Amino acid sequence: MHRVLIVDSIAPAGVERLARAVEMVRAPDSDPETIRRLAREADGLITRSKLPDDLFSDATARGVMISNIPGGNAQSVAEYCAMAMLALAAQRARDHQCPAQRHLG
Repeated sequence: MHRVLIVDSIAPAGVERLARAVEMVRAPDSDPETIRRLAREADGLITRSKLPDDLFSDATARGVMISNIPGGNAQSVAEYCAMAMLALAAQRARDHQCPAQRHLG
Protein backbone atom coordinates (compact mmCIF):
# COMPACT_ATOMS: atom_id res chain seq x y z
CA MET A 1 0.00 0.00 0.00
CA HIS A 2 1.28 3.47 -0.87
CA ARG A 3 2.12 5.90 1.93
CA VAL A 4 1.04 9.54 1.61
CA LEU A 5 2.29 12.29 3.89
CA ILE A 6 -0.33 14.90 4.78
CA VAL A 7 1.34 18.15 5.87
CA ASP A 8 -1.73 20.42 6.17
CA SER A 9 -5.33 19.66 7.02
CA ILE A 10 -7.59 18.60 4.16
CA ALA A 11 -11.33 18.22 3.85
CA PRO A 12 -12.87 15.28 5.74
CA ALA A 13 -14.15 13.84 2.45
CA GLY A 14 -10.59 13.84 1.14
CA VAL A 15 -9.36 12.07 4.27
CA GLU A 16 -12.04 9.38 3.87
CA ARG A 17 -11.26 8.84 0.22
CA LEU A 18 -7.51 8.66 0.77
CA ALA A 19 -7.89 6.32 3.74
CA ARG A 20 -9.56 3.76 1.48
CA ALA A 21 -6.65 3.79 -0.98
CA VAL A 22 -3.41 4.61 0.87
CA GLU A 23 -1.72 4.63 4.23
CA MET A 24 -1.88 8.22 5.47
CA VAL A 25 0.83 9.73 7.65
CA ARG A 26 0.15 13.11 9.23
CA ALA A 27 3.02 15.49 9.86
CA PRO A 28 2.93 16.61 13.50
CA ASP A 29 4.20 20.07 12.47
CA SER A 30 5.29 21.96 9.36
CA ASP A 31 8.95 22.23 10.35
CA PRO A 32 11.07 21.61 7.21
CA GLU A 33 13.19 19.00 9.00
CA THR A 34 10.10 17.07 10.10
CA ILE A 35 8.73 17.13 6.55
CA ARG A 36 12.08 16.00 5.10
CA ARG A 37 12.30 13.11 7.57
CA LEU A 38 8.74 11.90 6.98
CA ALA A 39 8.87 12.45 3.20
CA ARG A 40 11.81 10.04 2.83
CA GLU A 41 9.47 7.11 3.45
CA ALA A 42 6.42 8.51 1.63
CA ASP A 43 5.24 7.76 -1.88
CA GLY A 44 3.31 11.01 -2.07
CA LEU A 45 2.79 14.27 -0.21
CA ILE A 46 -0.19 16.60 0.07
CA THR A 47 0.26 20.14 1.30
CA ARG A 48 -0.97 23.68 0.84
CA SER A 49 2.17 25.13 2.41
CA LYS A 50 5.45 26.05 0.78
CA LEU A 51 7.89 23.16 0.85
CA PRO A 52 11.67 23.34 1.11
CA ASP A 53 13.12 23.48 -2.42
CA ASP A 54 15.37 20.46 -1.89
CA LEU A 55 12.29 18.24 -1.46
CA PHE A 56 11.38 18.82 -5.09
CA SER A 57 14.76 17.73 -6.43
CA ASP A 58 14.87 14.72 -4.07
CA ALA A 59 11.37 13.65 -5.10
CA THR A 60 12.13 14.01 -8.80
CA ALA A 61 15.30 11.93 -8.37
CA ARG A 62 13.16 9.16 -6.81
CA GLY A 63 10.72 9.27 -9.72
CA VAL A 64 7.95 11.04 -7.80
CA MET A 65 5.75 13.27 -9.93
CA ILE A 66 5.52 16.87 -8.72
CA SER A 67 2.45 19.02 -9.34
CA ASN A 68 2.72 22.61 -8.21
CA ILE A 69 -0.64 24.23 -8.86
CA PRO A 70 -0.50 27.82 -7.60
CA GLY A 71 -3.86 29.49 -8.00
CA GLY A 72 -5.54 26.14 -8.58
CA ASN A 73 -8.63 27.31 -6.72
CA ALA A 74 -8.51 30.94 -7.92
CA GLN A 75 -11.78 30.67 -9.84
CA SER A 76 -13.62 29.30 -6.79
CA VAL A 77 -12.26 32.15 -4.67
CA ALA A 78 -13.32 34.71 -7.29
CA GLU A 79 -16.83 33.19 -7.45
CA TYR A 80 -17.12 33.32 -3.67
CA CYS A 81 -16.00 36.96 -3.60
CA ALA A 82 -18.52 37.92 -6.31
CA MET A 83 -21.36 36.19 -4.45
CA ALA A 84 -20.30 37.77 -1.13
CA MET A 85 -20.35 41.23 -2.75
CA LEU A 86 -23.82 40.59 -4.20
CA ALA A 87 -25.10 39.39 -0.83
CA LEU A 88 -23.64 42.45 0.88
CA ALA A 89 -25.18 44.76 -1.72
CA ALA A 90 -28.60 43.11 -1.26
CA GLN A 91 -28.33 43.46 2.53
CA ARG A 92 -27.33 47.12 2.24
CA ALA A 93 -30.29 47.76 -0.05
CA ARG A 94 -32.64 46.18 2.53
CA ASP A 95 -31.03 48.21 5.33
CA HIS A 96 -31.73 51.47 3.50
CA GLN A 97 -35.44 50.82 2.89
CA CYS A 98 -37.81 52.79 5.06
CA PRO A 99 -39.33 50.75 7.92
CA ALA A 100 -42.77 50.65 6.27
CA GLN A 101 -41.31 49.06 3.10
CA ARG A 102 -39.48 46.42 5.13
CA HIS A 103 -42.76 45.10 6.50
CA LEU A 104 -44.48 45.15 3.13
CA GLY A 105 -42.02 43.24 1.15
